[in-house]
Amino acid sequence: MLFLSYLHFFALVSYLYLAAYLLAQKPRTPINRYCIGFLLCLALWSLLLTMVYRPGSTEASVRFWMILGSMGWLAMGYCFLGFAMY
Repeated sequence: MLFLSYLHFFALVSYLYLAAYLLAQKPRTPINRYCIGFLLCLALWSLLLTMVYRPGSTEASVRFWMILGSMGWLAMGYCFLGFAMY
């Protein structure tokens, strides 16, 4: 794997760890829900970059991961605004 791919993989693991930690604390509060959603969108973005920059990725797989990653970008605005409002 490329070094850049390792960085995105470790970012993915850290975002998932932070989301699990907040989920274990108090998942019912609105601020934690928005923060968990925001962290999961960042984790999806890191997964996208991990899969795109891995060696041997084809054009079709890059296109698939880019389309899937755009869903994270669309949800990220809503989650970040909800997090900032609280």
